[in-house]
Amino acid sequence: MYRFNGVSMPGFGVGVLLAIVLGFVGYGFGKVLTISIATWIAIDVITIVQIVVSKKNEKNDAQELE
Repeated sequence: MYRFNGVSMPGFGVGVLLAIVLGFVGYGFGKVLTISIATWIAIDVITIVQIVVSKKNEKNDAQELE
């Protein structure tokens, strides 16, 4: 479990490890793996952004209710 702005992200750490390992492997097997790795990282980044944004929105909503 990795923590990012107080949000635990098991998927992100795994994605990075896979990207590093498959990045080396991908150089041998061709560009297809490299592209799929880039896609995984992009999905991870998008997921992080969505979680962070939703957490900020939750805090804003809570403040407005008070």
